[in-house]
Amino acid sequence: MFLEEFHRALITNGVQPLAAHKAKNIISEASSRPSRHYHDLAHLDNLYAQLLPVWDHLQEPNAVIFAIAYHDLVYHVRSTSNERRSAERANEQLGAMGIDPRMIERCADHIRATAG
Repeated sequence: MFLEEFHRALITNGVQPLAAHKAKNIISEASSRPSRHYHDLAHLDNLYAQLLPVWDHLQEPNAVIFAIAYHDLVYHVRSTSNERRSAERANEQLGAMGIDPRMIERCADHIRATAG
């Protein structure tokens, strides 16, 4: 459910299909690790399901989709830098795919807002 929407958002923002597929796999693999506890694919699907009722009210829904995808990309149970590092990874990976820098910054802001 969510991974397909993430892929769609990438394509909509001009990412080439192969790069979008690779990005989707990165998120899928990271979210499928046994150490993820509840920060798994079901968690991403749940966040996406909660987003749908307010979708039409969002200024940049794809920035939120990207934030959901990357918000727990870096996840270490005892670390206090997960959000900062996840935002950095989102910046690197989305930037490498040519996503608009303003959307990347909005995405990173959303991720950093989940800290604490």
